[in-house]
Amino acid sequence: MPKEGSSGDVVIKFLPAAGLNVIVLNDIPASGPFNESLTRGELKYKGVVAAKIMRGTIYINSDLGGDAQNHILARCLMYEMG
Repeated sequence: MPKEGSSGDVVIKFLPAAGLNVIVLNDIPASGPFNESLTRGELKYKGVVAAKIMRGTIYINSDLGGDAQNHILARCLMYEMG
């Protein structure tokens, strides 16, 4: 049963493409026991950066719309869950 009124372990933030470009994944330290590149990732959609993922936080390109944004969000959540 989901617990209401609590915060989750994954934060999702929507940024325009210009905001995503400022985030440099190699500068973000890996947290937890895993230091491999799977703790950070970048997804593209039709050649455009659609999302940047780091442990516990997902940044989604807010310039995407509709089905594209839903698709990227689902992929990011699966990436986070392993």
